[in-house]
Amino acid sequence: MVKISQYIGERTNNQAEYQATIAGLKEAARLKAATVTLHIDSELVAKQLDGSYKVRNLFLFPLYKEAAELCKQFANLSIVHVGHDGNTEAHALAKAALDEFKKRRA
Repeated sequence: MVKISQYIGERTNNQAEYQATIAGLKEAARLKAATVTLHIDSELVAKQLDGSYKVRNLFLFPLYKEAAELCKQFANLSIVHVGHDGNTEAHALAKAALDEFKKRRA
């Protein structure tokens, strides 16, 4: 398992979730993964990517489109909605990135 942690600036939860998904998919493609499982704590993003929900937010649409195109690269892709409490490791990585950003600014 590869872990990615980077500061992305101020974003909504769903924008950040899409950006994390895109980063993970790009890394999986770089590693030539055939099977990918996305653990997503945003129900909206999970449902948009699996086709259950339409994307109506104009700010999310470009992120959705990029993520959806990346998803097509994998022979076996599954999306698991884990909820906020089911993604503690991702939250720890996000906090680490924010802490590192604040440390560099000080």
